[in-house]
Amino acid sequence: MRKNVIISLVVAIVVIGLALVLMRTVGHPSRSVKSGKLQAVASFYPLYFFSREIGGDKADVTNIVPAGAEPHDYEPTPQDMAKMESCKIIILNGGGLEAWGDNISLLYSS
Repeated sequence: MRKNVIISLVVAIVVIGLALVLMRTVGHPSRSVKSGKLQAVASFYPLYFFSREIGGDKADVTNIVPAGAEPHDYEPTPQDMAKMESCKIIILNGGGLEAWGDNISLLYSS
């Protein structure tokens, strides 16, 4: 019984979170005027791949960490920062994988 309640709460939180994200993206300037797609940035390739697969033709996803670079040690370039500032969603692994991730989260949490 208790397990079912916990699972129901987690599902409800995820659904509400997704609904809020989708509501905020409608009519937002982070959607490309030319393509009408949601602009997203992923920190490294596996997150880029998953995001691209999930977003499909509805999202333009950019990968920040170049191929062969270590996500732990990489520092975003000014161009990377500009991409992150202009997108709607920044997808990070967290947990200390991206050393710069905490600073980005603080800058764009408003």
